[in-house]
Amino acid sequence: MKIATVLKKAQKLIEDPKQSYAVARTARRETPEAFQGMHSPNMIFIVDEASGVDDIIFEVGRGSMSSPGAKTILAGNPTRTSGYFYNAFHSMKAFWKTMAVPCSSSKQVSQDYIEECKEEYGEDSNAYRVRVLGEFPIEGDNVVIPL
Repeated sequence: MKIATVLKKAQKLIEDPKQSYAVARTARRETPEAFQGMHSPNMIFIVDEASGVDDIIFEVGRGSMSSPGAKTILAGNPTRTSGYFYNAFHSMKAFWKTMAVPCSSSKQVSQDYIEECKEEYGEDSNAYRVRVLGEFPIEGDNVVIPL
């Protein structure tokens, strides 16, 4: 039973293609306007690798999140100590339901990988915090004066 039609830039459910569809967009800092203008009572905004997405993309995307049923999911490694993704876990935490998932919780990650990261970077390193523990770095890597 076919439930969706897969197009080049979208997937549409057969039963209600005008109301039930998904569109993939690549957000670019140079053309953030390309990311705006979508509205729906059940809008969902899914951002993968959110730590690396420029803040202007979140600002533009926020305009599509005005309906009561709108939801936003931000996913990614917590690689930076600034930006929208970081703020969702810190200064804007009251507006978000957050969770950190250490790689030890995944059946896709071997214990050998965890041990290799521990040996290579050290348990107190930012690399270990980000890649193994799923936590934000304590400070940026290129700081002159540490916190």
